[in-house]
Amino acid sequence: MTYRLPTPEEVNTAIKAVLSQQGLVGSQAAFHRMVTGCLKEDHPDCRLGPQRMRRLAVHSGLVRLEIHTRTNRRPGPMKECPVCGSDFDKVRNMTLEGDEVTLGHQCPVCHFATGKDEREPARYIFHAKLGQAPSPSEKGTITLSGREAHR
Repeated sequence: MTYRLPTPEEVNTAIKAVLSQQGLVGSQAAFHRMVTGCLKEDHPDCRLGPQRMRRLAVHSGLVRLEIHTRTNRRPGPMKECPVCGSDFDKVRNMTLEGDEVTLGHQCPVCHFATGKDEREPARYIFHAKLGQAPSPSEKGTITLSGREAHR
């Protein structure tokens, strides 16, 4: 059986349609079902993975993404952003002796940040950000929940 991958424009149109109806979707799985359902109305042979859908949503500027986090379960340090796939920048500070220490990592694209405890996303909540053209600094706005919110 053949299938086709939807273009980023088709995915963004479906994301906009779902968010204009729902306003808020409480999980990536539910959002993925809704977006793929919208895509399959026009193209029954379309396939879209949840990670690609999330990354396109973040880069489109149509969503405000709220992320609930948990302690990283994978061994070793994170090398790329788990939200958008970009390489992390190190967040550094200088000690009183003049040495540099790494405090954590931050993504330059979507601004997801994690400290030395290396928290990872556990749940994504998608909020509509419609009715306005996103500025370059607002694209893919992210709100973190979890331990970071209590520091």
